Amino acid sequence: MPEYALFLGCLIPYQFPQMEVAARKLYDRFGFTLKDIEGAGCCPDPVTVQSADHLTWVTLAARNISLAEEMGLDILSLCSGCFETLQTVNLLLKENDDLKQKVNEALKEIDREYKGSIEVKHSFHVIYREIGVEKIKEAVVSPLNGLRVGLHYGCHLVRPHEIVRFDDPETPKSMHEVLEVIGAVNVDYPNSMNCCGSCITKTDQMVGYRLGKEKLMTVKEQGVDCMSLVCPCCYQQFDGRQPIIKRHFSELDFNMPILSLEELICLAIGITPDELGFKFHRVKVDSVLEKIKGKEQVET
Repeated sequence: MPEYALFLGCLIPYQFPQMEVAARKLYDRFGFTLKDIEGAGCCPDPVTVQSADHLTWVTLAARNISLAEEMGLDILSLCSGCFETLQTVNLLLKENDDLKQKVNEALKEIDREYKGSIEVKHSFHVIYREIGVEKIKEAVVSPLNGLRVGLHYGCHLVRPHEIVRFDDPETPKSMHEVLEVIGAVNVDYPNSMNCCGSCITKTDQMVGYRLGKEKLMTVKEQGVDCMSLVCPCCYQQFDGRQPIIKRHFSELDFNMPILSLEELICLAIGITPDELGFKFHRVKVDSVLEKIKGKEQVET
């Protein structure tokens, strides 16, 4: 039975428990064991913290990796940003002995040591490469009945390619393949690889909101039933901040359901809506569940 050290990051436990619920249900169904990393801290953020102090960023990430090393397990991250931080730092320290020494000098003060003995993986990479499209297809018992989905890969799942080492950074297809085998329809739309704008809101809220608005409007114009993604930061922008974005831009006169790809897979493999965390969604997903299951079966 495959085992991983689960790195939840900050956003999922505090704001989006539905993403954790879906992931745990999915991995349990396919025989994976996810073990919590006791004492894990912020990854830390690959944008703001790295920009402020690179050595601090590396050291804090190395501390998290050292916790998983003690468990003897590779890290599985549900967050694209956390994955990029931990993957980047893990590669840097494995390749740079001088940096590794500086980091371990700092970690020694808290009786920790980075060894470089494990790997870091994104949850979707594991879903795609280790569970695999065929196994997911075989497990489908409730196909999603032509649900029209606008996929959002986000910035950190496939880029930078030399660090992430997964799929094509400009025209990825892995999420498309999974979506197809669970019975949904991928709806292409312009600028699908654009940033969601979430991180930009930290320095200029209106620029960030405008980026979010442009993508929501573009996806809506293609007649989708929902958007799907794998990153809690993007989730925060499109689900958590959608009501805020709507207040700033009067042309947004709709509610766009946002579901993680894990949530969609769970529905397709027979995990019922009441087993998942749909009550935590800021934008209700009733319309999606109605299309998949039929109105009389919807319980949120």
